[in-house]
Amino acid sequence: GDVLKLLFVGRVEEYKGIILLIGVLKKLKDKKYQLQIVGGGRDFLKVEKLASENDKIIFCGELGTDEVNKKYEEGDVLVMPTLTWENLPTVILEALSYGVPVIASKIGGISEIVDEETGWLIEPGNKGQLEKTLVNIFENKERVQQMREKCLVRAGDFGEERYLDELEKIYK
Repeated sequence: GDVLKLLFVGRVEEYKGIILLIGVLKKLKDKKYQLQIVGGGRDFLKVEKLASENDKIIFCGELGTDEVNKKYEEGDVLVMPTLTWENLPTVILEALSYGVPVIASKIGGISEIVDEETGWLIEPGNKGQLEKTLVNIFENKERVQQMREKCLVRAGDFGEERYLDELEKIYK
């Protein structure tokens, strides 16, 4: 469709970069998008209030696995602008396994999964970079479609079996 479907899945807390994301989207109000926020957390009410005049932002609250998977199926891009160290975020692997490319912070183990074939890396907390990345995606929506297959392949690389093999190597 014409509307870019953005997804945020995770704790609705400032350290996850959600407040930063809402601030950046405020500047892009002429763009056609919808952001679905899946999850709950300490900053939920604060974030809801910040987003209250933006009708393109939808709060889904906490969802069960099946419902979350449905969101991935419908989504175009997962946005994960975390400000804090994340080792191997499950949400990124989940998104990729549905062929959904990811905008994520260049921090922790994220850059091992997300690269120019499967998404976009930004410096943590860099509003300008996040905005530029989003604008870039709005202008090249077909790029998102082209990345889908690579995302599926990458998710396979990090599938459970590979993960368990790697763990065994470490602990043998």
